[in-house]
Amino acid sequence: MHPEDLKMIWICEECDSHFIFHADVSDHKAQTGHTRVTKVDMILTDSPFTSNYRSDR
Repeated sequence: MHPEDLKMIWICEECDSHFIFHADVSDHKAQTGHTRVTKVDMILTDSPFTSNYRSDR
């Protein structure tokens, strides 16, 4: 398990898929070629869909 698993959510901006496991994000990027994935810290954020979320691309 990756240290960020279950603490972060990743949202693919290209197809609106959501992931809670780092390995799933890596697989998604490899399979689809999507590169615009936003990482949202679920500990520090009330909702990943508000404008004040932390984005680490």
